[in-house]
Amino acid sequence: MYSRHVWVGWTSRPWDTLAGMDRYLPRSGRRCAFTLACLTLAACNDGDNAATEGSTGAQGSTGAPSSGGPGDTEQLPTTSADTGSEGSGSASGSTSDASASTGGTTGEVSVSSTAPSTSDTGSVDTGTGGSSTGGEECLTELCGDPQVCCEVGEMCINAACVATCGDFATLDVAPLWSWTANEVTCTPLVADLQGDAKPELVVNATRIDGMTYELGEIVVLSGAGAELLRIKEDPPNQRFGSNGLSTPVLADVSGDGKPDIIYSGRQDGQKLALVHAVDGTGKLLWSSHTANNAPAKIRWDRGAAAVVNLDDDPEAEIAVGGALFDDDGLLVWNEQGKSGLLGTPTDNLMPPKLLYSGGLPTFADLTGDGKPELITGREAWTIDWAPGNPPVVAMTQLWKNTSGKGNDGWPAVADIDQNGTPEVILVAWPDIKVLDGKTGKLWCGVDPSGVMCEGNDGLRTQPIAIKGSNLGGPATIADFDGDGRPEAAIVGGVAFAVYDFNRAGETIVKPMADPMPAAGAMFARWFKTTQDNSSASTGSSAFDFQGDGAAELTYLDECRLYAYDGKTGATMLDLANSSATVHEYPLVVDLDGDGDAELLAVANVPVPASLDGCKNKDPGFVPRKGVFAYGSAEPWATTSGPWTQHSHHISNVGPGGNVPLMEQDNWTTPGLNNFRQSVQGGCE
Repeated sequence: MYSRHVWVGWTSRPWDTLAGMDRYLPRSGRRCAFTLACLTLAACNDGDNAATEGSTGAQGSTGAPSSGGPGDTEQLPTTSADTGSEGSGSASGSTSDASASTGGTTGEVSVSSTAPSTSDTGSVDTGTGGSSTGGEECLTELCGDPQVCCEVGEMCINAACVATCGDFATLDVAPLWSWTANEVTCTPLVADLQGDAKPELVVNATRIDGMTYELGEIVVLSGAGAELLRIKEDPPNQRFGSNGLSTPVLADVSGDGKPDIIYSGRQDGQKLALVHAVDGTGKLLWSSHTANNAPAKIRWDRGAAAVVNLDDDPEAEIAVGGALFDDDGLLVWNEQGKSGLLGTPTDNLMPPKLLYSGGLPTFADLTGDGKPELITGREAWTIDWAPGNPPVVAMTQLWKNTSGKGNDGWPAVADIDQNGTPEVILVAWPDIKVLDGKTGKLWCGVDPSGVMCEGNDGLRTQPIAIKGSNLGGPATIADFDGDGRPEAAIVGGVAFAVYDFNRAGETIVKPMADPMPAAGAMFARWFKTTQDNSSASTGSSAFDFQGDGAAELTYLDECRLYAYDGKTGATMLDLANSSATVHEYPLVVDLDGDGDAELLAVANVPVPASLDGCKNKDPGFVPRKGVFAYGSAEPWATTSGPWTQHSHHISNVGPGGNVPLMEQDNWTTPGLNNFRQSVQGGCE
């Protein structure tokens, strides 16, 4: 379904139906700028030539791509089933980075499997260079059924002619504003807290005393970076500081229709803390409590909360790992007292490595019964919620996956094989594994129906090691190569990688040194050298800046702010930015409600050893702190809407930043099937 809205403000966007979150606008609803040089699909941007060998870009605040170099990936012939698809011929990218141990790999070359395609809905180049329809020569591309000739500046994506925003190898950004009062280690959140159709930013400021990361304060900024509100530690006046390492969540818990802020308070000597909820003015709504109104403290640590609606009222319920709260702060479940620790990837180590403890839970309907389940990591839980005062809540383990090394981990949800049911990508150090969402078993990648794997678990897609040889961060899922199917991006200690899946008809692109993946296997498409051995657990986010059907990635390590071409790994943005790193990531949002996309990043001062590493690479490196917003110097695709939780996946947030009464399945919503990707708009 396509929207004909040209969005100018948050309130004009059709949030409730998700049709307003469509990935591409039709010609009647687009505002696009193109050059007449874009006469063929290859010129328009198939993605393979987006960053050519030796490409350069503006320096300073705009960033530049990495230089090209000789490829060291392998190429096999493309089969007839893949003729004309992405990757036919060669592709050169400026991927001049490598694995943790062997130095740099450069270049990307397509390799094709021989299996026939059963689910590829991506672009197929069948109409370039003299093809015709209705007796007229088509100089761009034939598309759809019946076939039509796309206009100049359009590509055929998902059987529709789609306007792209141009073909650029770099993201030329311009600083918009910065807020530098404090350090920030958590992902900023965006929602309309005041109900005035303008977004605000919620920031968890850290190291208020200049030393202790856990000493934080909640700060609300305007979309222009002005500080509107700060919540200091002042218990006598019902104001409470935060744990500066934990990521808050935004949702309406008061019933006034406006998002509220739910966050971890300061920890006590046992690392336990109350959970607090405040409204957009900073007024305390509640602190977590038991049924007899006793304070209910939990472990939150470095994780994040997730929100969902579990009953008939519009107010949200909140999960922090294995702890579940009603919208009034009542603690209704705390699995074995683990609370926010549930989901920590290193729980099976002896002794456990809890330096970066804390889960990153999410909700999804895994069973198809119309009710959300809670995915804490290697475990999924069904929720039986009977409203009342207090409600009667029963949590039942749906599954627990202990394959591979058996560790817990951080989940992300999408339909990897596009059979209509979800999979869970679990980053569970040292493994990455793909799980069947309904059963929790390893995914049957060789057969979307699952029949081949029944009674033969050896055929299931086996766990693989995390590139970068360290903990690994939560997955970001999007279509990175433009083939109409989702891939996963995951950070390791010293490598950032996009992982693909050898599905039927898959075009295989991989580093030269890696073996050919078996049918149904997960494999690295490309990876880049990074510096993040401190936490090794940061996240990333995705957005299709060019509107060409292949998403780009934004990422922060200890020294730099990056944007990567999702298809090739080419570096499109490289700016100095400092962080000690936890789970934070940059994001692309609309900061002022005008529909334009802005890039938002946070910064803090790395630990001394990490800072030395940054200076060794860049002698002029100077650490910074705060929040930094960037605009575009070229026409980016538009975006919209709130970003209210770490496990953002578009369908889990409604108007202005509230939780939908019933969340639609992201993976069955047209234009989605993603996780931690921004709303995709058209071009301007």
